[in-house]
Amino acid sequence: MAENPNQELVGKESPPATIHVDRARIRQFAKAVGLTDPIHYDEAEAKRQGHPSLVGPPTLPIALGQDTDPGEGGEGPRVKWNVAKLLHEGTEIQFDRPIYAGDVLTMKSMLKSISTREGRSGLRTIYVMEQAFYDQSGKRVCALLIKTSEGQ
Repeated sequence: MAENPNQELVGKESPPATIHVDRARIRQFAKAVGLTDPIHYDEAEAKRQGHPSLVGPPTLPIALGQDTDPGEGGEGPRVKWNVAKLLHEGTEIQFDRPIYAGDVLTMKSMLKSISTREGRSGLRTIYVMEQAFYDQSGKRVCALLIKTSEGQ
């Protein structure tokens, strides 16, 4: 099999994007996904439970990854693939700490890896993309690992 034309993109980080996480964004997202825990709505309760501010819902990073404007950084590499043959294989969220209201996050994206596997319908190319979020001090807060496969 010929080398994948996207191989040169593996490991190359996107320019960073800045994302401001405010209380309204956390409350709006928590409500949209049906969460009722007061740590997402009531700052006093969040602090009573040991958090510095409102706590972002566990799936908030997925939405935050979509919040950047095109051309302002954070965009993943321009992978060349046939969208008619793509399948979303899953998204894993790795947390180092929760996202809090008041965080100013830096998001960087990259194509982490390309591999192949034999499936029921033939050979599939597996792409693993990463969107990593860092806090104001440069420490990683969380990362999304997004796995997509393309049929041959």
